[in-house]
Amino acid sequence: MDEIKVAKKLVSLKSYDNADEPFGYIKELLESEGIKVRTITSDRVRNLHAETGKGKKEIGFNGHYDTVPPGSGWKTDPLSPTVKDGKLYGLGATDMKGGLAAMLAAFIELSKKELPIRVVFQAVGDEEIGGENGTKALVSKGLFAKRMVIGEPSGPRLEHAHKGVLRIEIRTSGKRAHGARLYAGDNAILRAIKIINHIDRDNVLKLKATKKQSEKVTTCNIGYFIGGMTANVVPESCRFSLDIRVPAGENMDEIIDYLGHLLDEKSRMKVLLRFNPMHTPSDDELVVTTKEIMEKYMGQNVRLRTKLGACDGHRFTSKGIPAVAVGPCAFDDKGNKVLHTIDEYIETDKIKLWKNIYKELALHYSESK
Repeated sequence: MDEIKVAKKLVSLKSYDNADEPFGYIKELLESEGIKVRTITSDRVRNLHAETGKGKKEIGFNGHYDTVPPGSGWKTDPLSPTVKDGKLYGLGATDMKGGLAAMLAAFIELSKKELPIRVVFQAVGDEEIGGENGTKALVSKGLFAKRMVIGEPSGPRLEHAHKGVLRIEIRTSGKRAHGARLYAGDNAILRAIKIINHIDRDNVLKLKATKKQSEKVTTCNIGYFIGGMTANVVPESCRFSLDIRVPAGENMDEIIDYLGHLLDEKSRMKVLLRFNPMHTPSDDELVVTTKEIMEKYMGQNVRLRTKLGACDGHRFTSKGIPAVAVGPCAFDDKGNKVLHTIDEYIETDKIKLWKNIYKELALHYSESK
């Protein structure tokens, strides 16, 4: 199976703004190889689940085909995959159509073998917007394996955990008045600023954190702040968002209670999104085995890491299913992941490498007693 050809095709298919073109391609490709595919649709999001092999031991591979919108400023058409100097350029090349192609190719090649193990492959369509109608829908129907590998871009790092997410909107209200008559009004923006200043002063939620600190502390990003209508009117309303990333072991309810105590009678709070951290212990068999196989193929030490961004892994670990997030990833000169960026790319040799790693993982469990 030519994984580079698969990756190029996936990159060429639109998968943002509710488009799901990769779904049909993946389904048709699997069925052309004689693999039965189950389609699960949730609120118009189409996901697929396929299996090969039989046995008491199980391993599953899960990846998302959706991407963020491309934005502007690309040197090439983001939906016209271009290979240059060993790099495949295009929207979603790193996050995560390169990894999805590697998983898909590995799964198809494994399907040609008589494996004494159940191998699962899943492709979902809404990971970038929370996964409510993707992996969550599959898990709710009991569609998973006893251990799951998420093909998120990690590179030579084994991401066995990620932080939980609390996304909250706070709205404040006041009283409108002429901008020259402050005494007659009640400024909703000042009320919002007071809340933010409390958060900053208390330092329970870190508004600033280094890269190293970010793995361990609860961080809080103020993503938007909207208030007022014009310069000469006291604003009667304001709203702002908090994107809170919570390490495993921290209590989300306590964070919500803390924020509630900062609000007065003219402020209210709404939880927009909440999901738990992903955490698989470092001594879990899946973590240990994945690390050994990655080091074998990469020829270097692989560090365990808490993933700063979230992924669908928590959908499994919340059910007691071990999960890791590992896959091909491009890095810039400063060591930052090249994802959600203009001119996104992935090295083609990394797609090939990860196809072999995924295959080896499945074969390890099929051969172990």
